[in-house]
Formats: sequence, structure tokens, C-alpha cells
Amino acid sequence: MDKKVVLWTPSFASTKSDYNSGLRRLKALGIEAIIPAAVAKNACKKQSTSRPFLAGGSDELKAETLAEAWAHKETQTLLATRGGYGALRLLPHLDKIRSLSSAKKTLWGYSDLTVIQQYLHQRNGAPWVHSPMLTSPAFFAPKPKEAKAWATLLSETEEFSEQSLKVLNLSSKHRGKSELRASTWGGNLASLITMMGTPWEFHIPTNSWLFIEEVGEKAYRVDRLLKQLSYHRDFKNLKGVILGHFTQCPGSQKLLQLWAEESDLTLVSGIQAGHESPNIPLVLGSEAYFSRKSQNTYSLTLPIPRFGVRVKG
Repeated sequence: MDKKVVLWTPSFASTKSDYNSGLRRLKALGIEAIIPAAVAKNACKKQSTSRPFLAGGSDELKAETLAEAWAHKETQTLLATRGGYGALRLLPHLDKIRSLSSAKKTLWGYSDLTVIQQYLHQRNGAPWVHSPMLTSPAFFAPKPKEAKAWATLLSETEEFSEQSLKVLNLSSKHRGKSELRASTWGGNLASLITMMGTPWEFHIPTNSWLFIEEVGEKAYRVDRLLKQLSYHRDFKNLKGVILGHFTQCPGSQKLLQLWAEESDLTLVSGIQAGHESPNIPLVLGSEAYFSRKSQNTYSLTLPIPRFGVRVKG
């Protein structure tokens, strides 16, 4: 097989059924799975009776396994087996791994993986891909839109994708401007907020746009997360917000619009990514191009991610 990916398990344990379905999907796509020994042993195993929510293996072992995956010479793609919770526990151990300062790999995943993706980007500047993981139904049993998206990114015939976004709020800073270039970052909102106040707290780049998605949060919890984000020391650098799915978060869009108005942020929706279908891979940590098509519409152009790419040289 020409394409390869390295698997990594940082958070929850997977079911054997979903894990095997993910492996079959990789094979069907013509992609070879490189599976470190710790992943093969622990991806579907619970860590202990006291922490059954974590996949097997210590935090140190999971960090060491990331270093092993990072050093692999045959591919640039790392794919998480599952999200859930656990990534935040690994950060002090990742600090000890020098090789992670090199921006040679791309980590694919979402939800709890946001923590590691932000950490790596802060450390080495590499972009990442907010995407389904090995055991996500959006990966191993894709709906038509998801299957079409994967076919496009695997074909390598196009370099950029263009998407239409609905304007929910327009910042005073963007009125009268038809074209914008900005850095994009973000991921799962709650996972981002867990990093605030830690030694690994994220920075908000100057003139940046934040992508956020969420699942299963009540209105007051969404409001609390947004309010805490607005207290970030770099919040003034944020110019716009791109909404993904806010799944089972009743009333969230009205809150987001109110927050954007109060914060003078441009708010747009239309990205199909997050905790429901369709969940389409999205490159973050890179530059985006926004073009104003009408009073209520932006066009967003982003690079198309490449899955299973070999290391050059």
C-alpha cells in the first residue's frame, strides 16, 4: 500500500467492534495502519477499575508512544483511535520529548484531541486536522457527504476547498471589507477551556479566527465557556468565530450570536464538523482566505488535508 498512517491512543478506550471496523475501513481505502505495540495492547483495554474511562497504559507510556509515532519515517499522518478524556493528563510528559518540537507530522482527530493538537501547534507551529478518528462512525461508516469528502482528500487532485458560510454577526472591524486573510485555530470548546490557567494555555494569534464545536452542553454551560474564553489575555486578537456542530446544545446559537455581538466578533456558520454527521476533515493551524459574497455570506477557502502522506526525503 502506498499510503500509511500511525495509530495513537491518548484518551478513552475503544470497543473492539469499532476498532476493528476502523482498521477494515483503512484497508478498504488502501491505507496501511502502523500500530505501535502499546496501541495494539491498550486501545481497547480499560486502564483500571479506578479509572475505567481511560484506555490502558500509563500517561507516561502514552506520551512515549506519541514520540514513537512522531519518529516514524514512512508517514506524516498520525490518527487517534478515540477521544473522550485523557489528553490533558499527558502534557507534562510530552514536555520531556524533544522530538515533538519538530513540525514533521499532522495529528488527525477531534474532541479531546483538541488539547494535544493545540499543544503541538504552540510548540512547533504545525497545522493539524480536526477530523473523525479511527473508531468514529463518520470514519468507518461514512454517510454520503463524508465518503465524498474522504474521496476528495485521498485523490490529491485539488489543493483547496471553498465553502459558503452564513454570517450571523458582522464585526465593526469587517464592515466594508470584501476580502480577509487570517490564521485559523480551535477545536472542541470545552477542551480548549480546560487548558486555560495551566502552563500549556493556548495563545490567541493576532487577527485570528476561531473554529469551535461542542456536544451535550446546556445553555448556561455554553455561556460559561464563552464568558471564560472572553477573559483570556489575548482575546482582543480574536476577530472572528467559525461555528461547527453544536450537537445537543439547545439554545446555543442564540447565545453565540449574543456573545459575538457583545464582543464585536464576526460569527459565521456552515462548517460541517463536530460531534454529528456530516463530520468533514478540516485543516486548522493554517491561513484561511475569506471572501465576502453578499451581506449575509462569506466564502471560506482552506487547504484540503492529505491523509497517509509519506515523509519526503
